[in-house]
Amino acid sequence: MDLSEFDQAEEALFKAALLPGMPDIVRASCGESLAEIWVRAGAVNRKYYGALPPIAQTEARNYIYAKNPDLLKS
Repeated sequence: MDLSEFDQAEEALFKAALLPGMPDIVRASCGESLAEIWVRAGAVNRKYYGALPPIAQTEARNYIYAKNPDLLKS
């Protein structure tokens, strides 16, 4: 979760969420951390968001809706 403080961690978090055998709790944390980065940046990386495993995408979506739901419109 602390990686969300670093915008440079975006790619690493995305790749970690996709690793085979990664526990769902870690995938979910990666999704939430990515969402924190995107909310702070004011834009969602649609390429990454769309490719996230379902549990990671759900966590990302929930975080974004709670903080800035307009980011997922359009």
